[in-house]
Amino acid sequence: MMDLQTIISLNKKAGKQAREDDVEPKILSYDERNELEEGNIEPIRSIPSLGTHIPSGWKKFNVNKLKDKLDVPDWWYGSKILKGGGLWCDSSGLGAADEPALTVSQFVDVVSKLVKENPHLGFGLYSTGQFQSGVRVYKKGGV
Repeated sequence: MMDLQTIISLNKKAGKQAREDDVEPKILSYDERNELEEGNIEPIRSIPSLGTHIPSGWKKFNVNKLKDKLDVPDWWYGSKILKGGGLWCDSSGLGAADEPALTVSQFVDVVSKLVKENPHLGFGLYSTGQFQSGVRVYKKGGV
């Protein structure tokens, strides 16, 4: 199991690399959004690792602003959907629906609902641990 210092170091390293490579959040295409709705998880496999980097022209988007559109249990807020607006996800593939991280199917459902409300939202990994990952939702400056 990774300790907190290792995870922080890896996230900083990912941020530096993303900045050097000019990596931007993933915006799902129309076809990718349809694939997600059909249950195909391939579109989310290419969400880039941005670590601590927030690309120029982008800002964090607080998912909680769309709380009324997500139609998820209230207990998800503060665990699966973080207070700061990010998403906390199981990355092992072994997570259960009643655990405090989104399962793959729960993540796909939330992402599908988010892009249905705003297809211009972007997604990037900001924290990657051994069993969970944090996904930040981004919005372009004027969109």
